[in-house]
Amino acid sequence: AYEISDIIYLTNFFIYPAQYPFNALQYANSDVNYDGMLATVADLVRLVNIVVNGAATGAKLTADDVNVSVVCEPEADAVEFSYDAQSEIGGLLLTLETADQINLDELRCPASDMTVLSCRDGNRVRVLVYGATGETMPSGAQCFLRAAGLKDYRIAALELSTADGTYIPVKLPDGESLPIGYTLDQNYPNPFN
Repeated sequence: AYEISDIIYLTNFFIYPAQYPFNALQYANSDVNYDGMLATVADLVRLVNIVVNGAATGAKLTADDVNVSVVCEPEADAVEFSYDAQSEIGGLLLTLETADQINLDELRCPASDMTVLSCRDGNRVRVLVYGATGETMPSGAQCFLRAAGLKDYRIAALELSTADGTYIPVKLPDGESLPIGYTLDQNYPNPFN
């Protein structure tokens, strides 16, 4: 059974992962949309749909059905982040690396009914945008976040979800891409011999 406290804990996990870590059971059960990826923003969107609407709504899309590209447009005093998507967006999680002292209270989502949560941890800024009661952002080319005072930054991670809780692979600007896996190689030379 899902409840509002699950939504709160999952949002806290995204914004403050060190203060709200998952134990092994919570992490294993975090795949709410059953796509095989644990604790994604798509799981949060699906969870909100289930708790708010009593059941998941609409036919569930697959990641192959949705294409999204992201554009960052610097302005004189801010950076606007935009997406171009063929379906409505239910939520996103953006992680930036920056030394800029941006005011997190001034992060704005043009879709005013969306909830925007943010946190700074050293040079890492995490921003979560989602519809707390099932709201969505429209399809097409849309600005999803305006960050005043941001000049020098790098997108460390970006997750998007459709309105029904389907994870969307993202094409980042300037040919950047997010890793889909990792490898661990032997350290050489071994400093611990």
